Amino acid sequence: QLFCTDRSHQIVDMLLSECRKGHVNVQVDCAIQDIQKPLSFRIQTNRGSFESESLVIATGGLSIPKIGASDFGYQIASQFGIAVTDLRPGLVPLLLDERERARWSGLQGVSFEAAVQCRKTEFQERVLFTHRGLSGPAILQISSYWKEGESLTVNLLPSLDARKLLDERKRDN
Repeated sequence: QLFCTDRSHQIVDMLLSECRKGHVNVQVDCAIQDIQKPLSFRIQTNRGSFESESLVIATGGLSIPKIGASDFGYQIASQFGIAVTDLRPGLVPLLLDERERARWSGLQGVSFEAAVQCRKTEFQERVLFTHRGLSGPAILQISSYWKEGESLTVNLLPSLDARKLLDERKRDN
């Protein structure tokens, strides 16, 4: 088995162990139909009704819908008057349109150190060209600050003065 599979099983086992200690009722394959809170939480599901003094909703974010992430948690937060900020994916790669992907396709798999900046926020770490766009630690971090329509600056020589380097190279030949 892969290391990550073993590790993920360890994490799930640990969480289930903690749930047993806390007398937590875990339900799987259970669709929530309604949640009310007259005094305690009343949850109506396809497996019956449940009541609890507290309720934890762990649905993930909006970044990866393929794995089941949805806005369900945000809907419930709004239902109970909990403020929700603007929703947008964060810590995600930046996707290029088809024309730009074709332009940069020869660099797929190439990773390099860069400084990536959006407004006044900057991260200097690795950037990776992928088959769909740009990824790597610097891109994933800046994605939490970038909004569609804004420009990004990717400095490919963050620790060098490009003009000085080119002048030296020109002078040397």
